[in-house]
Amino acid sequence: MSGIYISGVKMPEKDQLVIFRIWGNGQVERLEGYRPFLLYGIKATGIPDHGRLIDADALKQKMHYDAFDWLVLDESDVDDAPTIIESEELNG
Repeated sequence: MSGIYISGVKMPEKDQLVIFRIWGNGQVERLEGYRPFLLYGIKATGIPDHGRLIDADALKQKMHYDAFDWLVLDESDVDDAPTIIESEELNG
């Protein structure tokens, strides 16, 4: 597992500290002092080891049809696609 994604949670501001508790079932609590508040509709998910994760919607906009009505995507379009999460070293 290379990391954790928490849907629906934004990064804190520059000087803001936010503490979360993540349970094994993906439930997320925000801790304020010693009081935990369960965040309904917020779920933590493990991210498996991966290569570069790109914005597929941006990549789709580069797709086009050639003269034979074949859907074409150039390799350079994939290379230039916006990176969302950098690649992780894959084991093995």
